[in-house]
Amino acid sequence: MRSLPGSATREEIRHALPDFRPELDALFANHATPAQGYPIRDIAVFGLAEAERAIAFIDACREGDFDEILRLARLSQDGDRMTKSIPQDGSWTTNAFRFRLSDDMLDGFVQRLDDNPNAREAQIRYLPGRFERSTLEMDQLADVVDAHLSSVAAIRVMGAGKGGNMHAIVKEDRVDEFISIIQEKYFREIAGIQEPTMMLLGDPGQGAEVLGA
Repeated sequence: MRSLPGSATREEIRHALPDFRPELDALFANHATPAQGYPIRDIAVFGLAEAERAIAFIDACREGDFDEILRLARLSQDGDRMTKSIPQDGSWTTNAFRFRLSDDMLDGFVQRLDDNPNAREAQIRYLPGRFERSTLEMDQLADVVDAHLSSVAAIRVMGAGKGGNMHAIVKEDRVDEFISIIQEKYFREIAGIQEPTMMLLGDPGQGAEVLGA
């Protein structure tokens, strides 16, 4: 990670990757230049951490560690976040959210790993990274679940992002409560939709599946 810049301008990226100018120009043409440059290091962290989280998720499923499963899902959502909302005095306060791996943070993780190569909290899987493919609505939905069902459910954006899906992991005996919370706390209170239509799909190909041991 030390070899990667925290951020880079378009010209710096073009200079670093001269053989990819046509591809870069095509990518740059579809969006405005980020005011603070492209967060190179944090995007790399997200990609590497997601690969590690995928492996850790399978291990957690095999071990029946539901708390770890939920934690990994939330970290994954944090890597895609644009905002963070918290309940406060009967309403929600929303602020911008952007993870940034500073040099001081990186030094701290390196030191902890030098002291103990197996130090759990210094593993890259527990860094959200920064990919920013969520939306305000998706972030709010995740925050509602975290606020009301933190020990039994987690939800994160999947697929294309900014128009992809939200996938939830819920304890089987709390599914009805999960649906009720989504209806009341998100659709009615936040989205202003008083009579939301919700369906629980049972076919894995439709987006829902019961996971067994």
